[in-house]
Amino acid sequence: MIVTLDWLKDFVDLSGLSTKQIADKFIEIGYEVEDMKDMSKGLDHVKVGKIVKLTRHPNAERLQICTIDIGDRKVQILTAATNVFEGAMVPASLDGAHLPNGAVIKETVMRGEISQGMLCGGVELGITKAIYPTAEVDGIMILDESASVGQDIADFLGLNDVIFDLKVLPNRPDCQSVVGLARELATGLNRPFIEPKLDFTCQKSSTPLDITIDTPNCGVYLGCVIKNVNIAPSPAIMQKRLKSIGINPKNNFVDLTNYILWEMGQPLHAFDYSKLNKKILVRQAKNGEKFVGLDDKTYTLSETDVIITDGKQPISIAGVMGGKEFSINPDTHTVVLESATFDRVSIRRTARNLGLRTDASARYERGVETVSAKFGLNRALHLIEEFKLGEVEPIILAGEIDETTSVVNLPISEILANLGIEIPTQFAITTLKSLGIKATLKGNELKCEVPAIRADIERDVDLIEELIRFYGFDKIVPKQCEELQST
Repeated sequence: MIVTLDWLKDFVDLSGLSTKQIADKFIEIGYEVEDMKDMSKGLDHVKVGKIVKLTRHPNAERLQICTIDIGDRKVQILTAATNVFEGAMVPASLDGAHLPNGAVIKETVMRGEISQGMLCGGVELGITKAIYPTAEVDGIMILDESASVGQDIADFLGLNDVIFDLKVLPNRPDCQSVVGLARELATGLNRPFIEPKLDFTCQKSSTPLDITIDTPNCGVYLGCVIKNVNIAPSPAIMQKRLKSIGINPKNNFVDLTNYILWEMGQPLHAFDYSKLNKKILVRQAKNGEKFVGLDDKTYTLSETDVIITDGKQPISIAGVMGGKEFSINPDTHTVVLESATFDRVSIRRTARNLGLRTDASARYERGVETVSAKFGLNRALHLIEEFKLGEVEPIILAGEIDETTSVVNLPISEILANLGIEIPTQFAITTLKSLGIKATLKGNELKCEVPAIRADIERDVDLIEELIRFYGFDKIVPKQCEELQST
């Protein structure tokens, strides 16, 4: 699971902590840090500069002399690039820079003219067009008008961030999300967890849509009509975060579904309402039924595959891929947003049989609880309102959302019996509460109310495992364990 420092900060205060301290804390609470990358590394001596004067080198036909305004001063940089011009905003690496591609920049003299740095393309900055559109042009990166003279290039490109690649165990699908990992980190750091905002305002329903589930392999299906949408580039913060995890932004609604998938761990799908038959029917496919996916490929389905239809034809392979004909396009004005849960075995079988594994199917294969579908959609609708992407109509629900909590009793004596050490009762109550588990002391045991999203907690030993993760495995003394085993 890839998560960024900037994104985590939405849900937990990380002030005063180095990236190493954060990585160490993840390791302490049971998450292997497979990689950690500072996206700004090598960019600390690179500024946004404006070419204010451009002249030919008197002693070198192929070189040009650029006078560059970098905010606090002007510098002279020589270049052989042919795409530069007066007024162009460019990345200027200065004396002392150690660029991501390995280049070391020093002030030098070229054919009798001083060069106080180097103008950069995407290769020198270690980026591709996924990060910035002109990163792969033949020549120097030309920056758009939003760039400010003297700005750090890392700030302009949104690269002041750190990426953590964490190994999440299969029994923790709730932590295949930024929110889930932020909750764990907040607990480990003993800092408050900032709940994601889920509120939104509904308009009156005026767009007919009927939703029916006709298969046991769909637990719940929530649909919401969004009216008066304008398909356009997504907000800058959304684009920045998607780029940082390797997803190319496309448009506001497609990006929104990817954003929620990563932030909340809930797959969503967006359909063009005008292409539907005012109906959504979830059913098993028929043997030999054909479907054209977003990848332009035609798939032959079988009766083991779950599909979303408009009552007449397939519009999506459930939990795997949407259909090209029904996808969001520049002419879309009304969107149907889907949030659903599907049987993990069914999704795994379909993905394998069709050779079509997607980020959404990977999530469903690990298990997605019905309550997650509700939270994910609510979060999406909140962001739609926050970014003014359209007008939200009431949610239409098919199936039942399980929001019940299960009760697991934890005798205090069992903690000592299993670990060989005592964990302070107040620590246990506080830790469990931080994890979203309400714990109440009743006599000599804790009555723990476990939310539906924590399906991995079924017995008292599961709670004990949670407690020792945060109390610290290092506090278990081997000698005490040996004495306990001998009694």
